[in-house]
Amino acid sequence: LSARPFPTEFLSHLELAWSDTLEVAGDVSPRVPPMQADFCKRPDRPSLLPVGDEEGGVLLMDTELPAGSGLLTAWRAHRNAIFDVQWMADSADQLLTASGDKTVRLHSCLDRREIRAFNGHTSSVKSLSCRPGEPASGGQFCSSSRDGTVRLWDSRTPGGSVGVIPDAHAGGPVIGSGSSAASRRAASSSTAARRRRSHATVGASSGGGGGASSVTCAVFIDSNSLATCGAADGVIKLWDIRALSASGSGALTPRRRRSSVSAPKPLTPRQILAYPGPGKPHGYSHLAFDRGRLFASCLDSAVYEFRPLMLRPEPS
Repeated sequence: LSARPFPTEFLSHLELAWSDTLEVAGDVSPRVPPMQADFCKRPDRPSLLPVGDEEGGVLLMDTELPAGSGLLTAWRAHRNAIFDVQWMADSADQLLTASGDKTVRLHSCLDRREIRAFNGHTSSVKSLSCRPGEPASGGQFCSSSRDGTVRLWDSRTPGGSVGVIPDAHAGGPVIGSGSSAASRRAASSSTAARRRRSHATVGASSGGGGGASSVTCAVFIDSNSLATCGAADGVIKLWDIRALSASGSGALTPRRRRSSVSAPKPLTPRQILAYPGPGKPHGYSHLAFDRGRLFASCLDSAVYEFRPLMLRPEPS
């Protein structure tokens, strides 16, 4: 494991051309703060850029078109702020949006049509991440929320989420250097916090607000591994979603469950990356994974680079 502040010297070599500036206009005010954007991942459409704004609008732009003519279409996707937008796998049409209205919605950009709404979170949805290797026509993705949960969804399956991690970042800050000992202490503290709250249901234990235990971001680092971060506990957790069930436990799914299996145990992270900075641990606001490196935007005004250990081949 390595964790270090991400070097920022390269920023001094970047230049802004005003012709590349894209202005976001809304229904209520002439200028609306853009909240999130995501370039299309298809090799033949890399310039497609959807932008979600503070009023719940989505603007689809083509950044290769001349200044002033890049806006392709726009529509109102939510009646609340959009905190994340994600293309569905390699699609250039289907787009996911996460909002302060507690929902995730799937849209067709071609006809500005909502395909489906995903309900289950009890507070603002903060981030989205599509599972690698899923088809462009639809598949699995995860969402994280201010309610303290991470949910796994399948756009091909009707109904609610197909998996949930409750209280993913419950408990206080974890102080440590990222060593295995610190990880074990963090895991023990996290598990104890979940056990203290095990009498409540997932929805009730999550609550309506949950600012202190808010899961600010969840991102797939491979098809079976998920990294999450929280607003306050100062750790990054790596999970194996193959051990996940819709009940929020590490139990076998009903299809595979044996009659001799006892009560399900809470799902625990496979690895915990402790806060690497000096002083009191700070929370994180965002994660990005690129070619084996995990970048974490921290509330101490630094970006840390981690090289997480890969999870074991099979869940235990």
